[in-house]
Amino acid sequence: MICALPPTRDTDIPTSIAGGAGLARLGMKAPTLIAGSEGLAYGFGAGEGGATERGKSAVNTGLLSAVTGNVLNRFMPSKDAKALLKEGVPLTPGQTLGGAAKKIEDSLSSIPFGGNSVIAAQDRAKEGFNTLVLNRALVPLGKKLDKKIAGNEAYFQAKKIIDKSYKDILPKLSISGEGIEQFNKGLEDLFNTMRPDDAKNLQRVLKTIGKDRIKVGSGGLSGSIDGQHLKAMESALGEKASRLMGGGDAQRSLAYGLFETQTILRNAIKAENPKDAKILEATNMAFKNLLPVTNAVVKAQLQEGVFTPGQLLQGIKASDRSIRKTTTAKGQAPLQDLALSGQRVIGNTLPNSGTADRLMTAQTAQRIAGTIAGGGGVAAGAVDPMLALSIPAATMAAYSKTLTPVMRNVASSPSLLRSGSPAIASRLEEKYGLL
Repeated sequence: MICALPPTRDTDIPTSIAGGAGLARLGMKAPTLIAGSEGLAYGFGAGEGGATERGKSAVNTGLLSAVTGNVLNRFMPSKDAKALLKEGVPLTPGQTLGGAAKKIEDSLSSIPFGGNSVIAAQDRAKEGFNTLVLNRALVPLGKKLDKKIAGNEAYFQAKKIIDKSYKDILPKLSISGEGIEQFNKGLEDLFNTMRPDDAKNLQRVLKTIGKDRIKVGSGGLSGSIDGQHLKAMESALGEKASRLMGGGDAQRSLAYGLFETQTILRNAIKAENPKDAKILEATNMAFKNLLPVTNAVVKAQLQEGVFTPGQLLQGIKASDRSIRKTTTAKGQAPLQDLALSGQRVIGNTLPNSGTADRLMTAQTAQRIAGTIAGGGGVAAGAVDPMLALSIPAATMAAYSKTLTPVMRNVASSPSLLRSGSPAIASRLEEKYGLL
């Protein structure tokens, strides 16, 4: 024999795993062939009676195992799920596999007693996703959050990191002398490229932005400017320009001038503060990344700040100041790729939280489980009372903090899932048979 025959039913799964490994070593790589060969050997060994009866059992189990193995092999994590798992998000088995597996898992969340364990596991996945989002926002600063915190506490820790970076870097920044000359020269060149009316409008707005902060004359800046004032002006230029981008031709022209002025100012800061300017740029990027997260956390206050991927997507759209939200429409907004991956994996797959879909899925799962256990629930439409009582207990165990990682690892390995096909096929063969 190619693989060892199972002496008892207690060794169904381990024997199949060993057999699959042995077949792979012999060069058999196709999942359907491996499952069919394992089922053939399994059926012969588990069959009763003489050689003829065992032969029938082997053929039936082999065919059913090939089909079952092929189906189970299709249950594999999506690209998005693999990426989130690699980043450390503790997905549930259903979230890992998606599709029907996720629907069954969602239905189990409605089961009395056991459903709370499913919800708790899904909440842990959502908290892990939140931590990943916040850490992604902090990437420019090279910082990470404590994994033990979540929700509002995690958000405020991220905000503290950014605030501290500003507090540390702004006192070190200033421009004077050459930096002022570079800014003024850049501003003069900008005015010369604009239409006279547009240039006058830009000068007027610059004076408004610089009021009580920086004195901006028609010729540019004067004196020495510290980091606090530089940051205030840099932010004001960007905010004003973003608001004007949605207006008419004159407003868009003014917005263009303000964005160009912001770039000129940034270049002047970099020229005079090459090392510190890089830290400011990184801090600005982290702050920008945190804006949509802020909106999502606010929307999730009833959940203590633990937001869903959908709420993050809403926050990204709300934070997009580009004209007609074109940055979001192009899929180029900060954190948007991560939010979309989270929505596809963690987002609800059963749109109504009522009883119809969940009850139907739960009943189907119970009947399938009854058939595998030798019950006959599919044909008779009945469910073994002991099985019905055992499902909540099994669900509580499977979705506990200890076993959820184990279940997730099994779900993320098609070969492990496929290894159970001979045992499942044997049960089906016993009940229905083919020959």
